Amino acid sequence: MTIVFTLGLKPVALLKVGAILDGLLLTPLQAIWVFAGIFVVQKRLFSQEVSEILKPHWIFGLMLLLAFGVFAYFCIWHIPGFW
Repeated sequence: MTIVFTLGLKPVALLKVGAILDGLLLTPLQAIWVFAGIFVVQKRLFSQEVSEILKPHWIFGLMLLLAFGVFAYFCIWHIPGFW
């Protein structure tokens, strides 16, 4: 609160910007990193036998890529209009 009042900013505007950046900017990045972790890193982390047992279903990859696409769309085309 001290930073907010010292800088003379509106706390509601800061919360709004933080929520938009967290929801629309970080969610696509998180989806891509989770996809890479599950489908790329996990194969190299474990042995072949364990990797086959823990191999995720393809629908998880599809949903992660879909989440990336949806949130990246809003991030690219709707955040510039916000400013």
